[in-house]
Amino acid sequence: MEQRVSYTIIGAFVIILSGMLVMGLLWLASGGWNRSYTEYAVYFKTGASILGRASQVFDHGVPVGQVASVSLDPKNPDRAMVLLDIVKGTPIKEDTRAVVTSRGVTGAGYVSLSGGTPASPPLTIKPGQPYPVIKTLPGAGGSLTESVHVVARKLIALTNRLDELLSNKNIRSVSESLENIHQLTANLAARASMIDHAVSGLDATLNNTRVATAKLPQLVHQLNLTLAGFRTAAARVATAANGIGTVARGLRGLTPGARALIVRLGRTAADLDALLQSLQHRPNALIFGKPARPGPGESKPSGG
Repeated sequence: MEQRVSYTIIGAFVIILSGMLVMGLLWLASGGWNRSYTEYAVYFKTGASILGRASQVFDHGVPVGQVASVSLDPKNPDRAMVLLDIVKGTPIKEDTRAVVTSRGVTGAGYVSLSGGTPASPPLTIKPGQPYPVIKTLPGAGGSLTESVHVVARKLIALTNRLDELLSNKNIRSVSESLENIHQLTANLAARASMIDHAVSGLDATLNNTRVATAKLPQLVHQLNLTLAGFRTAAARVATAANGIGTVARGLRGLTPGARALIVRLGRTAADLDALLQSLQHRPNALIFGKPARPGPGESKPSGG
């Protein structure tokens, strides 16, 4: 039990010592006892709500002090009086202007000083004023508030669009689309072999087409040769037809006696053809003549 209590005391001592060390470092960074300040007053109609005690003050981006207090102006409750502790030696001039701004939309507010040309005299206390008064830029604070309102409206519009985008109907549509894509990929995977076969067949067809295309000039040449042969044959047929026509015209010019002679010559040629065929079958017919026809009851002799 005593050991646990000692551990607790040691832990508390370490935490306190660490806090004091951090506070000391911050105090040394702020200048310690050697840094003194001059108080200035700034009056803001809007925008002072984001300021608080110890809010930083920057002059052209350089930290030069902090906010001492924020309160209503006793003489004009329509505006806020902000007292600033500015490090002595900071060149605050008559044309120095103050504006309230913030780091981002939700960041801490601070006072930013600008202006202060070298030719302008230093800012001093005017009669009837407890502090030197730094003037504000036209519309200072109001522009910040309006910017915040614009950003807020845009955020609201963006939120509404996100609500519409993430509605149940759109979510269902997206889910259905993803399911369809999943089914499509599954079907493609199941038919991968068929697709490979079809691609292989298409490749073979393309190869055959390439081979046929390579042979096409030779086929065209053969076709041209065939057409040339047909033209030659047609020319010969036309020549033969002309010859036949000539012979027919010559026959029409013969006398009837010549025509009868031609008929008898045809018959004689037919008889000679029949005789030759008979001699081929019966060579002895030239010596013995034609065999006699068998009479009634006689049989047809056999052999020669």
